Amino acid sequence: MIRKMLAALSFLYFSVAAMASCVCDMSEAGVTGDIVVIGQALPEFSVALSDGRVVTPETFAGRPAVIVFFSTECVDCRKELPVIQRLYEERGDAAGFVCISRAEGEGSVETYWHTHGLTLPYSAQTDREVFHLFARGTIPRVYVCDAEGTVRAAFATKVTYKKLKTELDNLIAKD
Repeated sequence: MIRKMLAALSFLYFSVAAMASCVCDMSEAGVTGDIVVIGQALPEFSVALSDGRVVTPETFAGRPAVIVFFSTECVDCRKELPVIQRLYEERGDAAGFVCISRAEGEGSVETYWHTHGLTLPYSAQTDREVFHLFARGTIPRVYVCDAEGTVRAAFATKVTYKKLKTELDNLIAKD
C-alpha cells in the first residue's frame, strides 16, 4: 500500500515538474519576475531573425510592437503561439511582431514553425541573454509596446486573443 502511494506521489511530482518546465527551470529556481514593467522603455537588444534580418527596438520605431518569449517545449507557449499567429495575420501590417526563443536552437524552432504552419518572425536564441533583459523565469511572456517603444501591456500568463487584440488595437488607433 505504501509502495503504491509513493509511486503515485512520485509520478505526480514528476508530472507537475515536467509541465512547469515552461515556468522556470532549476537554473532559475526562486528567481522570477519582471525586469521590464509597464511604462518602461524597451531595453536595448539585437536579435537575428530566421530570414537574416536584425531586429532592435529601433526596428519598431513609429508603430506598435508585440514581442513574445517562448519555448516550443513549453505547453503554455504552444497554446499561445496560435493566438499570436492569428493576431499577426490580422495586424502584422500595422504592428511589428517578433518571437524570441528562450534557450532553444534554430533547428527545433524551425521544425516547430514548419510543422504548425507559423509565419511569425522568430529569432532562435540558444541562451537566455535577451530574455534576461526583460524577465526571469516564467514563459510565455508577451510585451505590447507603443510606437515610441514604451511597454504598454505585459503578460506572464496565458493571454486571450481578445485581450491581446484590444491592447494592440488601442495602440494602433493612437497612431
